[in-house]
Amino acid sequence: MNDSSNTTSAPPSNFYYYKNKPLQHFYKNDYSKEEKLEITMQLESDYKAGMVSAAQLKWIYSESRYGAYTATRILDEMLNKKIIKRNPVTGDSRRFSNPSGKLKTKFDW
Repeated sequence: MNDSSNTTSAPPSNFYYYKNKPLQHFYKNDYSKEEKLEITMQLESDYKAGMVSAAQLKWIYSESRYGAYTATRILDEMLNKKIIKRNPVTGDSRRFSNPSGKLKTKFDW
């Protein structure tokens, strides 16, 4: 008889946690304004400290979790700094904010 209740499995590494729980959906959450601000600031500080991976950011974006906008900004910055070579969501070199990659001129605004 195999008793699996005694074994603890490690949580998936591509989840991003806030207060030891995965982030809630963007449109179905019960976060207060203070918690939402804290999540945004935590994402940015984790990125600057090198503690958030592209897989976690992809999970936040693709699963429509709270902080998806911040995650796309961080992914764009990672692509611009060449930290990651390919966009983890689309699989190519396109960006979220500027898909063509061309710099805007004064006539494009």
